[in-house]
This record gives sequence, C-alpha cells and structure tokens, in this order.
Amino acid sequence: MKKLFLWLIETMLGVLIGIGLIVLIQNQMITEQAEHTKKSLTSSEQTLTKAISLLKGSEDVIDSSNIAYPKEGERYALIYNEKRNFSKDLYFGDSEGILDVSIGQYSGSGIPGEGRPLLLAGHNGTHFYRLREFEKGDFVVIDTNYGKFVYEVYDMKTINKDDFDETQLYDTEEYLMMYTCYPFDSLSTDQRYFVYAKKVSGPTIQEDGSWKK
Repeated sequence: MKKLFLWLIETMLGVLIGIGLIVLIQNQMITEQAEHTKKSLTSSEQTLTKAISLLKGSEDVIDSSNIAYPKEGERYALIYNEKRNFSKDLYFGDSEGILDVSIGQYSGSGIPGEGRPLLLAGHNGTHFYRLREFEKGDFVVIDTNYGKFVYEVYDMKTINKDDFDETQLYDTEEYLMMYTCYPFDSLSTDQRYFVYAKKVSGPTIQEDGSWKK
C-alpha cells in the first residue's frame, strides 16, 4: 500500500511538472510572437510614415533644385555652440582671406544635408580659439537658409598636417571635421587639432539632377 501511495504521488508530481513546463513553453511562445508582431508593426509604421512624408514633401527631405549651392567666398551659414559661448559665420572656402574673417569650409567637402563629411578650418588665436574647450557630447549647430543641422562631438585628436587622410572626404556618412593649429598658443606649427562631430538631426538633400540657380 505504501509503495502504491508513493507511486501515485510521484505520478501526480510528474504530471504537474509536465503541465507546468507546457504552460511555460506556451507563455514563452506567446511572448516571442507578440514581440515579433510588435517589431513587424513598428517597421511597417516607419515605412508607411516615411512614404507619407515623401509624398507630402516632408521638410526632412529637400530636393537639390530648391537649394542654391554656396559659391566660393560666400557666407552661407552660422555655426554655434551656446555652451561654449561660440558663434561664428561660416564661409564656403578656406583661403587666408576667409580665415582672417571667420570660419572657412574646404570647398571640396560636403555641405550640411548632402550626406558627406564637412571640413572646417579656423585660426587658433581668433575664430577657432574656443575649439580647445569642446568635449565629447557637445552639440554643434549649423544654421543655413534651408535648414538647421545639429552635430554631436564624439572625438578629438592631434595629428601632423601631412598625415590628414583626404580619403575621408569621400565617406558616404555626414560628419564634421573642425581643425585648427596646435599647440593652441602657436603661430606657426605642423600639427593640427581636430574635433569630430556626427550628424544627429537636420534635413537631407535629395539629388534631383540639378541645383537652384
């Protein structure tokens, strides 16, 4: 009788454990299915939202024919960072004449929204004096007549001027490269101090075969 009673208890425990495992597996499957459905819906919603935005002519995408590409020597934007009390006109071109006036952009680099790197230069004793104060996480804003662009600082480094890798200018990712002479109190030096910032917001220029005349 005792053996039979123990057998019944073991059998019942086995059944209960089995039922518990089945329920646990079913709950896991339901949870995974719900997550999959949620991700699918989110992806579909994002695709639908993007399609609607494009159809409506969203401000996040601007046709290049609606934008006048800046000309050499032209002031075309304002670059600033309120935290560092930094605000300067941004000129297209980096000749000595431009750098004497403000911040200059190498004309072989991209403009904000074009999806290419921007290379900006300034003198360490004047217009890029505060570049030394920038830290990772700081935001740099470039305000143009076709949109406002925000970039977040992610790296700083010092290199020899002859070691600059020009192939970076052909990257298909948009980010800022801002540089000045180093050490900061020097008038003539072969070293350059670079601050890098990735684009975090701002419209995208869509090439449609031409630029506004």
